[in-house]
Amino acid sequence: MARLAHQDVVFSVAFSPDGRRLAVASGNDVFISPWRSQDIVDYVCGHLPFNLTHDEWKQYLPDEPYRKTCPNLP
Repeated sequence: MARLAHQDVVFSVAFSPDGRRLAVASGNDVFISPWRSQDIVDYVCGHLPFNLTHDEWKQYLPDEPYRKTCPNLP
């Protein structure tokens, strides 16, 4: 189960045939994105140049122990 926040009225929602993407129609826009947590991590890791530094991690995730989110990145 997942809760997705959206700022506008949603007219339609559909999953891709493989279940990995979610399409949301809202107003004149359609948003298509991964929705499973591992797919989101894979997508983000494919677009980032590096992991958070220890200081950035403390700033944004102060209650979580540090770890490299993207093992393939420095």
